[in-house]
Amino acid sequence: MKVILSDKLKKSIGEDYRHLNKKAGQYSRVFKRRINEIKSMANCGDYLRYGLGNPHLLDGDFEGHLGVNISSNYRLIVRLCTSDYSPESLAACDKVIIEGVVDYHGKRSWIIP
Repeated sequence: MKVILSDKLKKSIGEDYRHLNKKAGQYSRVFKRRINEIKSMANCGDYLRYGLGNPHLLDGDFEGHLGVNISSNYRLIVRLCTSDYSPESLAACDKVIIEGVVDYHGKRSWIIP
């Protein structure tokens, strides 16, 4: 699957992740691992089926996104490049945009970017 970093995320950590350790600290290894797991899948449907990082569709402010576990509190927010979330559309979705990492507890504040 093709993974694209959002413009804000590119500005924050750099396209080659050179500033990731400053932003994510101890979670930088998990962040990179989740990105590589997503890249290794053929499409979003496969990624949801395999369940690496407990990916789950979000609603509300994050409708159209996946939440993927980084830790018990932090989630990688992944925007799907499809407007339909049926199994057939997810199987055809082969591109995602990484938005960043959010603290799910408390005020839902962005950790990265």
